[in-house]
Amino acid sequence: MKFDMNFLLRILMRLCYNRQRCMTAVRNLPASSKLKEEFKLTSMDKAWLPSSGPMPRPESVEQAREVIKNEAFDAPNVQEITFNALEFTAVCPKTGQPDFGRVEISYVPDEKCIESKSLKFYLWSYRDEGSFCETLAARIADDVVYAIDPLKVTITVYQSARGGIELKTTAVREKPNS
Repeated sequence: MKFDMNFLLRILMRLCYNRQRCMTAVRNLPASSKLKEEFKLTSMDKAWLPSSGPMPRPESVEQAREVIKNEAFDAPNVQEITFNALEFTAVCPKTGQPDFGRVEISYVPDEKCIESKSLKFYLWSYRDEGSFCETLAARIADDVVYAIDPLKVTITVYQSARGGIELKTTAVREKPNS
């Protein structure tokens, strides 16, 4: 019987109480170990959040996107889930000034749900990211689809007034025939 190595690592990570200690154990395997070779641990180390202690600062939006996918859990019998992130910060790509606002994420789960700590980590990754509000809504929607493949997701980004102008942008992604 052949197992998918990524699947085995996910099981290993879920069984370990302390992920850092678990990854250290796998990292210390002999260099010839097939497990170590196939996992390419340098990138996998950063695709999980610690089970306790302070949250690390995201290195990039791409890394945070992988964390959301890896931390997703099986969906219970619920019809809709809504997150309201009241403190969202990004950077204007033209001026470099901070853009403050909030993000509302509402989705109808299929098989997976977003874990809230990983979502905080993901949204935090935008603090140094230069992006227009319209792009943010579209990108967050695409990343939620990538991470959990919901039946439907609606992302609304509310940008606080700057220069007297407020902005609200909505992006919707829906599976066909859902």
